Amino acid sequence: AKLDYASAFVTAFEKVGSDGVCSYSALCADMDAVKIADIINNATEGATSTFTNALSQYYSLDVENHFANILADIPGILSYDELNTQIYHRMTGSQETADTIPGTDNPGLIPYKGNNPTMQVMAACCSALAHYVHTETA
Repeated sequence: AKLDYASAFVTAFEKVGSDGVCSYSALCADMDAVKIADIINNATEGATSTFTNALSQYYSLDVENHFANILADIPGILSYDELNTQIYHRMTGSQETADTIPGTDNPGLIPYKGNNPTMQVMAACCSALAHYVHTETA
């Protein structure tokens, strides 16, 4: 049975930050990876051991800012509603349907979403994540 928005939000809200695949530590690891990739992408050309330098920089300077890192590419201090809109756009917008996975026939991450959720379910999950991140960064 397909979930409606309210049921999906309750389920997602209970899961984000708790045990399992959306646990606090799993979210931190994802956000660590985003920041480490950002450090690598912004490294000066010709830097030796770029990955090692990025890890060293991250774990000595930025590791305590897990949840602030998710906001790095979203400008300004955002209300919950603005954060929710930005997360939803990033999860379902043109960036996620672009050819982001080299060597595959399907573009972006959208075709890889599990169990083919409805847009209502995706919106509810984004909303639950926005609530969690907003609370962690307030």
